Amino acid sequence: MALTRLLAAAVGLVLGATVSADVIKTDNLVVQGNQCLGTDCVSGETFTDHSFVLKENNDRIRWLDTSATTEAVRRNLEGGYLDSELGNSWRVEANESSNGGDNRFYIQLYGTDKAAVISDGTAPDYDCSDPFNPVVNGTIPAGQPAETMNCQPLVDYARLTSVELSSSANGGVAIGGDSELTNGEVSVGNDSALRRLTQVASAIAQTDVVIKSQMEASLISEQLASADDIEAMLDDIESQIIALELQVFGAPNGGNGGGGAGHWLLFGLLSLLWLRSRRR
Repeated sequence: MALTRLLAAAVGLVLGATVSADVIKTDNLVVQGNQCLGTDCVSGETFTDHSFVLKENNDRIRWLDTSATTEAVRRNLEGGYLDSELGNSWRVEANESSNGGDNRFYIQLYGTDKAAVISDGTAPDYDCSDPFNPVVNGTIPAGQPAETMNCQPLVDYARLTSVELSSSANGGVAIGGDSELTNGEVSVGNDSALRRLTQVASAIAQTDVVIKSQMEASLISEQLASADDIEAMLDDIESQIIALELQVFGAPNGGNGGGGAGHWLLFGLLSLLWLRSRRR
């Protein structure tokens, strides 16, 4: 009997040392020191200038709003789509989770629960008869659930990316729901969702963006300059006609022929003056 109790106590100690339950604290928690959170945190962690560190392969932070209303959305994916609900919960994501994915920073509006991905007719149909070497065996018909490489149902969250930053040397920035990210560009929309930049100051440097009021002012300035050029040309033509008319009327033996030519020149002058008054 004593041996049985001793063995039971030993088993209890072992289980207590290896199995731990969630810790729920109903009071405030104050930590006077640095913190490391993640599966890759180690004893003696070096914090340098960081008071809080997330450390593991794929870092994610989620704000789950349990009181928020939801909206039915469809998220298009490669090879399929999913219909789910999008709430007012947010997630911050650093780098893509897939092996070899892009180094990017995301702020996303996130769905409440995972939903099944439905094939659009191009989702791969895997043959998992050899679980260590799955092969593609055609495609899954449209409307049927898609699957993973392990032949398990493919599920994912509905999400709407609001901010996306690329870390490459020629990286891009995308701002606004479903804005398209392109290297070397700042995007605020996509082909089917165009947005305006508002409250923008006037351009100063050569590489600044020119706003509408500046473009209109520039066009008006060009039109005024063109009007001044036309005015000068009309003044020159008027002077030439007056000089020619004086020559005709003042010519010896002008007779009726000279007078007739002078009248025609006078008519032309009056026509030009009328055109000038119409332009003004």
